[in-house]
Amino acid sequence: MTESSSSSSGGHRRGFLRKIIVLRPLIHLIFATLLHIMATMMVIPALTDVLLGALCPGQAECNEAIYLTGIQQIVAGIGTMLVTPILGELSDEYGRKPLLMIPFSAAVLPMAILAYSQSRPFVYAYMVVGTVVRIFAEGGITCLSFAYVSDCIERRYRALAIGVLMGSFSVGYVIGILLARVLAQDQIFKVAAVVIAFAAVYVKVFLPETNAERGPPLLPNHSDTHQQHKRDECRSTPLLMRSTSSITDTVLLFKQNNLLTQVAVIVFFSSLGEAGLQGSLLYYLKATFGFAKDQFAELMLINGLASVFSQLLIMPVFVHFFGEKIVLFIAISASASHALLYGVAWADWVPYVCSSFSIFFVLSFPCIGSIVSKTAEPEEQGKFQGLIAGIRSFATILSPLAISPLTALFLSKDAPFNCPGFSLIVAGSVMVVALVQALMLQPIPPPLSKPSKLTQVAIACEEQVAAWPEF
Repeated sequence: MTESSSSSSGGHRRGFLRKIIVLRPLIHLIFATLLHIMATMMVIPALTDVLLGALCPGQAECNEAIYLTGIQQIVAGIGTMLVTPILGELSDEYGRKPLLMIPFSAAVLPMAILAYSQSRPFVYAYMVVGTVVRIFAEGGITCLSFAYVSDCIERRYRALAIGVLMGSFSVGYVIGILLARVLAQDQIFKVAAVVIAFAAVYVKVFLPETNAERGPPLLPNHSDTHQQHKRDECRSTPLLMRSTSSITDTVLLFKQNNLLTQVAVIVFFSSLGEAGLQGSLLYYLKATFGFAKDQFAELMLINGLASVFSQLLIMPVFVHFFGEKIVLFIAISASASHALLYGVAWADWVPYVCSSFSIFFVLSFPCIGSIVSKTAEPEEQGKFQGLIAGIRSFATILSPLAISPLTALFLSKDAPFNCPGFSLIVAGSVMVVALVQALMLQPIPPPLSKPSKLTQVAIACEEQVAAWPEF
């Protein structure tokens, strides 16, 4: 009995050490993205008050701010839809780090604008510059980060790694909201600008490249030579022609890969509803319950703490026992439920209950990233992740076209009937379509090719750990 217990304990310790070694290549990426998300989220609770103060001073409702936010979301969505797949494909050719530097560096500009002044002209400048930055940063950082994980982490550990990465996003989210809660409004943007600039410098100095130089294969074969020839040919192709070719390849890809098609449908409808919810929620809460910066920060703090707990602790356990398919269904169910509950909120404590739903709905993002990474070949990780990010962005284009006018209408005195949260109910109903598709999701196929060189190195490290004596 004692020997069995000792053996089991030694196995647990080796399993823990194996996971630490597997995740070690992501340390610098995790820290840099944590800083970036922290700075980005720091400004969100104050941004609504800044926009209303500059565009509609002294008013609790502001149609101009709602429509400008919707226009920004549409333009950024169109740009992200076009740019993110190209960023992902370029990262397959030139490496993840050079492409990651683009969104990390550009994100400094909008923060610096509002750090300098929050008057009407500077708010307009922020909206314009912020839209351009969102085109590169909104989908680019997540897409390239997931591709980076796929380069470094063995297939069976990717769900864990992506969950930890998303957990670091949530940690940055929580720290950013806490700072927003304690900092004065005129200081928030200055601190955010400094932090986001430091994150860009950190990426430049410390983040190692994963695939800029793939080097010769361990066992050269015809497939490797063909892929190298394909990359060389692609590098010589003009960007505009490459975009046209990419559209054709995407159509063929969806015809050949039913699982990817199903994931794309899930991403489209869940993002369509989520974008509508996020674009209108703060204006709805301010107009209906009189919420301001502090209440927004409290809601986002609950959301962030639940996300950290969920992605770092719940996701590894759920994925291990149930698999990505079931966890994705649970996550989308929670997402649709919390949107519908927001829409029928009858008291100011209901939004706080809704925020706690994030303990489940935040799991959809890493689950989708893990499924896509297991569907793609090693040399196409950036392309596949960029494609899914582009679909997500396309959904954010369409959402404000319907949700923003509905929000403005039902928050005004001209509403056809008394239901201030009607637009949120519509957003939740759209997510139900994604829920139905998640029910019919096909099983994840086994890998079709040999692991990448980096993955083989990770496997060798694990074998060394497994060979260590028990202690």
